[in-house]
Amino acid sequence: MASAEEAVSNYLKALAGIQSAEDQATLDNLKADLENETDPMKRVVLRTEIEQYENPDTSRYAGAFIGKVNEWLKHKDISRTHAVAAFKAEGVPQDVLDRAFPDQAKATTKSKSSSPRQSREDVKSIVETLGSDFTITDVEDLPGVTASRATITAAVNELVKAGKLKDKGEDPNHEGRGRAATLYGPK
Repeated sequence: MASAEEAVSNYLKALAGIQSAEDQATLDNLKADLENETDPMKRVVLRTEIEQYENPDTSRYAGAFIGKVNEWLKHKDISRTHAVAAFKAEGVPQDVLDRAFPDQAKATTKSKSSSPRQSREDVKSIVETLGSDFTITDVEDLPGVTASRATITAAVNELVKAGKLKDKGEDPNHEGRGRAATLYGPK
């Protein structure tokens, strides 16, 4: 099984296609062999190899990318929000990003009540990736979050109790009516 680094690297390389002078030389050699080959069966094999170099099948790497990218981001200390933008710029398709980062997926027209509710464990996974201070409402408003406010609060409280998050007290930037929300953030 590929490491998180390998999974991300292999997928991005497959998306990018030809990566090196060596790859280009191999492709050039395959094309030259095709021009000189007269046997139709061998020509089919060469055309297939050329097609694979020019249009690599990224689907064989996508699953590993989806399964390992969050581990890689955590190891590299990269925020998921910034990573989504960077991966888009590198050509990662939206459907792959939506599956890799369901909490960052674009908001749909469905209401939260029509989507399956997320568990506390799902919420913990989402919250642990947030790189800056947040409130319960901030988590509730994240695209793709379908958990109830009570589930979000319980998950955050469990992470605080476990020492994985810090309760930073009332939001000092609170303006307006009502009590200021509690800020939480990375330890």
